[in-house]
Amino acid sequence: MGAKEENGDGGGIRPPIEQEISKELDTNMKKYLRGEGANLEILKDKKLKGQLALREELYGKSAKAAAKVEKWLMPSEGGYLEAEGVEKTWRIKQDAIAREVDILSSRNQYDIVCWTQGHLAVVDMKNMNLIKEIQ
Repeated sequence: MGAKEENGDGGGIRPPIEQEISKELDTNMKKYLRGEGANLEILKDKKLKGQLALREELYGKSAKAAAKVEKWLMPSEGGYLEAEGVEKTWRIKQDAIAREVDILSSRNQYDIVCWTQGHLAVVDMKNMNLIKEIQ
């Protein structure tokens, strides 16, 4: 059911969920790699070979770290409300949304006010300043 670890430090079997995460991590890591690695077998200089091996290892670690953080820094989906059960999204107050989102998003609270005769206004809800008005 699980797969053996390749690096040999734990020697255990990984659960299926961890396998999926590692597959996703490998595909994301390819985006952050810096091209093909240097061919160390053809080098004769031991010092240069050792330095390049350390650099390649460092590049691999940084690509893996960037791939791990990618899902937190760049969410794939954003900008919508998902109601639970029979809850209506129009009943959710802006204060409740502001508590749950990040700081930059919570600073941009606007309210769109429109009337039956076609008058439309965008109001900044923190300062109650009129941002845009269309008739």
